[in-house]
Amino acid sequence: CVGLKGVRIQNVIKEIEGEKIDVLKYDENPEIFIKNALSPAEVKRVIITDSDKKQALAIVSDSQFSLAIGRQGQNVRLANKLCDWSIDVKTESDAAEMDLSVYSKRAVDGLFNLPENAVDNEEVVDISRVSDIPEVDADVAAILKKSEFDDLQAFVDAYYDGTLADSNLLTGEQIENLFGIIHNYVEIVDDDSEQDEEEAAEDEADHVCPECGAEVTPDMTKCPKCGVPISFVRYNAE
Repeated sequence: CVGLKGVRIQNVIKEIEGEKIDVLKYDENPEIFIKNALSPAEVKRVIITDSDKKQALAIVSDSQFSLAIGRQGQNVRLANKLCDWSIDVKTESDAAEMDLSVYSKRAVDGLFNLPENAVDNEEVVDISRVSDIPEVDADVAAILKKSEFDDLQAFVDAYYDGTLADSNLLTGEQIENLFGIIHNYVEIVDDDSEQDEEEAAEDEADHVCPECGAEVTPDMTKCPKCGVPISFVRYNAE
């Protein structure tokens, strides 16, 4: 596309009277695509805050914030148009004051879904470790097996709170590729799906959406008002 030393794209620029052209790599994984769209700024990580509304949070170092935003917000506005996502850029300092754990919970509850045709004529297997996913590179799997991040839940939590990136166990590209594989391959299932009549009656108690405060019920998978994904978990006080 660009050509050797940019010769192909330079010819196009000359034809359109010097109009600048930026070229970025497309990726089906929105986290990776948003990172690419915000280049040349170096994005630490991207968190999907609302997949239905296509809202995402991009976290950058304090020194990269101005570059990510661009002059008068031009860079981030262009990224919004390119990705068709609403991107909120925050510095690591600002992100440290936010509770990002809620997005990790949403990822487990709603982000990891098998494609509709993924299990056609195939046996569904239980997967609890990242290294057990067939599409994971063998060398990466070997590294994960020796770490605490091989557990699927631990990997997801560490991805969202930045622990995985800070560990320097894997490169940023390896981490994003792994997350993309999990995103497309794994469906996390709650085994405690049956409730007796007494528990069901308790579940009918008033509940509210953590985002907008609207009333919700245990049979809902998203808020009827703001559309945020929701799930209900029963805790044993003992």
